[in-house]
Amino acid sequence: MRIAIVDDEPSLLKLATHTLEDFSKDRGIQIEVSGFDSGDTLLNTYEVGYYDMIFMDVFMPGIDGIETIMKVRALDPTVAVVFLTASEEHMKNALKCHAFDYIVKPAARDELYNVVDDCVKMLGEKVVSDTKIIEFVADKIDVKLASHQLMSVSVQGHNVSVCDSAGKIYTLRSSFASIVEQTKEWDNMLIINRGVMVNMNFIHSFDGNAVRMKDGYVFYARIKTAKELEQKWIDYRSATL
Repeated sequence: MRIAIVDDEPSLLKLATHTLEDFSKDRGIQIEVSGFDSGDTLLNTYEVGYYDMIFMDVFMPGIDGIETIMKVRALDPTVAVVFLTASEEHMKNALKCHAFDYIVKPAARDELYNVVDDCVKMLGEKVVSDTKIIEFVADKIDVKLASHQLMSVSVQGHNVSVCDSAGKIYTLRSSFASIVEQTKEWDNMLIINRGVMVNMNFIHSFDGNAVRMKDGYVFYARIKTAKELEQKWIDYRSATL
């Protein structure tokens, strides 16, 4: 997924870029972020179909955000556009540009996350193709889960149980090792015991060797390595804040 951010204020441009980079890590979606300090710099290098999404400031020296997007729309009618501005007075003009959304600055972190989540849903398979995913068959249905959707994988008797971020549980005939193999390049997964792997984004806390998930479910880590595993989770959480 490719996103352009256009803002003449360096501090806001940097903040939005860091937030989108955090979103990429949190959601497990590969995102390429390009920053521009004016509408002209975007237009001078614009390639039709290259960007999936544009965050556009309205008030800028020279060509403003509305005029920039009007020019973009003449070339690229499908790119999702989100206007970022300190005032709502240009909202009607923004809608004429077929804007995907309109956010009043300063944009809160959750606002940016929500609008990109919505855009990801709209883009569907185009984003999934660039996303870290696992694939498996459950009840004769082909299932794909992105890394931000996978909460846990655990061996239950002769089956493997996969739980997603919505709490849905899939029962697989696949081996635990086959799922681990698909996630070996992901930095958000942690094997805490034989046959148990969890997504560190969904860990609430460690209590000894008890690993409490955010949904309240508790897994148990190896007693000998519980402290080491907890430190890995702490380090990961610090790196993604």
